[in-house]
Amino acid sequence: MALPKFLYLSLSLVLLTGCHAVYSTHPVGETPAAVSPDDWEGTWVHKDGAVTVAVLDRERGILDVGWVEKKQERLQFEHYQVQLRKSGEWLFGNVQDPDKPKLYVWARIRNEDGQIIVWVPDVEKTKALVEKGMLPGRVEKKDGDVVLSAIGTAELKAIISGEKCMIFDWSQPRIFRRLTN
Repeated sequence: MALPKFLYLSLSLVLLTGCHAVYSTHPVGETPAAVSPDDWEGTWVHKDGAVTVAVLDRERGILDVGWVEKKQERLQFEHYQVQLRKSGEWLFGNVQDPDKPKLYVWARIRNEDGQIIVWVPDVEKTKALVEKGMLPGRVEKKDGDVVLSAIGTAELKAIISGEKCMIFDWSQPRIFRRLTN
């Protein structure tokens, strides 16, 4: 499965290693996040490679993220659109899964001081919350993925506050550093 390197890599490093993932049936976040190209465009590096980011739609927070990948002994250009949405002070990145087009991989994102920090939802923590009925969704029996259904304002507030829904692994952020604008 070919996965984007930037957000999708961060959102789903677990997919690359054959583990399970947390999906959503809709982009996570209450409203589109208006973005500035000055803050997002450029080349960003991660321990596993580099990506180039371009802003496609400032008002709707849509980025185009691309990189070169070796497939079948040839270099190929890959790119994906990332939707940035916000809830309060939090920013969420959403990417439609090409293999599951009705689902989104998502994560919390912070862009500051020339770096982008990404936290992906922890599958086991999210699974437990779904099984307890604290978050709407289901656990896929065939592959163990967690699929959250429409995450509303109440669920987002619970996730953001962390009081009832601690779903992120704060100890394992993915960090991208800007090389060029």
